[in-house]
Amino acid sequence: TLKISSANAIFQYKYVKVRHNQKVWEQGFNRLGDLYLLHQDQNGASNLMLTDKWESYTVNFSIYYPLDE
Repeated sequence: TLKISSANAIFQYKYVKVRHNQKVWEQGFNRLGDLYLLHQDQNGASNLMLTDKWESYTVNFSIYYPLDE
């Protein structure tokens, strides 16, 4: 578990593996974190748990269909 704070609600991040002082950065585009999507408690605080895999990405869609009256 790693606790990170951000001054911005939307931020980019990327993973790096460090072994024996050698760094290997994750390939591809930066990941995007959007804290506006999180539920906030009464004090305005949110907890976020990222479940990511090395060089693997998930795309989530939200589709809104308004009802006709």
